[in-house]
Amino acid sequence: EKNECLICKVPCRTVLLSKHTDSDIQAFFMSIDGLCRKYSRETSKISEFQENHRKRLLAFYREKISRLEESLRKSVLQIEQLQSMRSSQQTAFGTIKNSVSTKPHGCLLLPPHPSQSDRVESMDVDLSPSPIRKREIAAGPVRISVISPPQDGRM
Repeated sequence: EKNECLICKVPCRTVLLSKHTDSDIQAFFMSIDGLCRKYSRETSKISEFQENHRKRLLAFYREKISRLEESLRKSVLQIEQLQSMRSSQQTAFGTIKNSVSTKPHGCLLLPPHPSQSDRVESMDVDLSPSPIRKREIAAGPVRISVISPPQDGRM
């Protein structure tokens, strides 16, 4: 159906304004003050929403940073403890190595190559009785009597 403008008689389409009419079309027929209030309220709601979420996001990241910093502090402390243990163990190992590697007369017991003497291997010890071990025992006195105590590692 074709409608005409009542004023200029040009063909146009007529739309009945109501609450169900599209808000974009209603905006053309609102006062400027009404439009400003409407968009100001919408902008305020959007701004408030964004501010609340910005605060929540900031609190989340502060908490996350705090947890990461605490984890970092614990890790640094653990690394310092491990380095301290390592240096004390290296000192103890060096002392033991020096005392084991030389006899009282200064003869070396360990191989002269540092790469071989620094190598540490784990050894499995079988404490169960074995028939092979019994054969290795030399026949002789079961008990040794010593008149004087050992001195400098010699009997």
